Amino acid sequence: MKSLPLNYDVIVVGAGPAGAIASKSLAMKGKKVALVDRRPKEKIGDKSCGDGLLSWAFDRVSEDISIDLPHGEEVGDEIKWSVVDSDKGMFVLKWETAGYVLNRHPWGQRLLREAEEAGAILWDNTRAIKALVDSDKVTGVEVKTKDETLELTSKLVIDCSGTVAVIRKSLPESMSPIMPKKNNKKLIAYCYREIIELDEPHDFAESIVLRYDSDVVFPGYFWFFSKGKNKVNVGTGFSKHGAFKELNVKDVFNDCLNKYYPEGNFKVLDSKGGQVPVSVPLPSMIANGFICAGDAACNANPATAEGIGPALIAGSYAGTIGAQAIDNDDLSIDALWKYNKMVMDAFGKDHAMQQIQIRALLEIGEDNFEFLLKRKILTPEDLAGYISLASALMKVVRIFPRFGLLRKLLKLKGEIKKIREHYDKYPSTPKDVEKWHIEMLEILKMPDFYE
Repeated sequence: MKSLPLNYDVIVVGAGPAGAIASKSLAMKGKKVALVDRRPKEKIGDKSCGDGLLSWAFDRVSEDISIDLPHGEEVGDEIKWSVVDSDKGMFVLKWETAGYVLNRHPWGQRLLREAEEAGAILWDNTRAIKALVDSDKVTGVEVKTKDETLELTSKLVIDCSGTVAVIRKSLPESMSPIMPKKNNKKLIAYCYREIIELDEPHDFAESIVLRYDSDVVFPGYFWFFSKGKNKVNVGTGFSKHGAFKELNVKDVFNDCLNKYYPEGNFKVLDSKGGQVPVSVPLPSMIANGFICAGDAACNANPATAEGIGPALIAGSYAGTIGAQAIDNDDLSIDALWKYNKMVMDAFGKDHAMQQIQIRALLEIGEDNFEFLLKRKILTPEDLAGYISLASALMKVVRIFPRFGLLRKLLKLKGEIKKIREHYDKYPSTPKDVEKWHIEMLEILKMPDFYE
């Protein structure tokens, strides 16, 4: 590796969407940025994922940075429809959606190129080991290149290292008591996906399809994301706990895939597995001299595991707030706190409502869930927590004779309303956040939320 500087304004760990956007934002503002990634430069962006990116994310990124929409070879297919259905054919929910199924590698390479063009210095083939901490403040990162172990120093460190959250997990707990070092294993989704080329055109053009399959641990699902006329990103993901702890995700995937596409009718173009944290965002994602974003901060949607859009948003906010803090020569928790608030407002509240829905689905059970969807008792609007009087009356008619389910639905509506109002009251300063956090756990009914 060529000789590179060891001191920076900001060190960003991880060159995925969150890290690349944060680096670009900071470098455009004149900050000296090191972008550290364990992969070689040419491999950055090649990641296991459903590859879906919904357009709403671009409306919520920080106003001081522009991100061009995916285009050309970066796009496998444009999304116009979201579909939720069942392998038993008992129900189909379909609604209009705008977005893209990405070709992740060229798209990730473009984000990286833009960060470098803005002035970020790439440390590829470099593994981040741990945070450097001095007097209760993060002061840099210990890294290991192919040749040596080095200490890079900075005013601010941004952890975008994905589910491993290598920097966050290395921080002393005393630095931020409500920013846990480890995630609850029950809230990790284990995923496996393949990109396949079919002999015949598929039925999922311009669509992302989440299929509740009887072979997948409920409420996990099997997905079909169109990547063009004959190509599909197919995969599955679910939490492994309890009786399903030893379940092999790839075996479940193969059992599902063979039902839809018998072996010999397609060619596998790419295959990968991974893990995604599926919980609400961390109650605080900062410490003195430190911010985390993307999967490192549990930013993925807990219901769908969609993480690309939230990562773009959080990365842009990290760049904006980080630059302001450096300009003001104040990298304290107080100075960085606005980042937490921006993330909670952008998608944290929505993800908390999704978390309650997942718990409710587990309580209701798979058979009752299919009943609710088949009779059109449960709709996307209901899941957002908005049930009108007229809608409620129709549900009374349709739900007959399972009135116990109606009580559970009304309870779900109340809990979603309560968590939405709670996130609207996210503290504007660190002062009351511990109380807010305790109340959040009570509403979510998960006292062991982080282990």
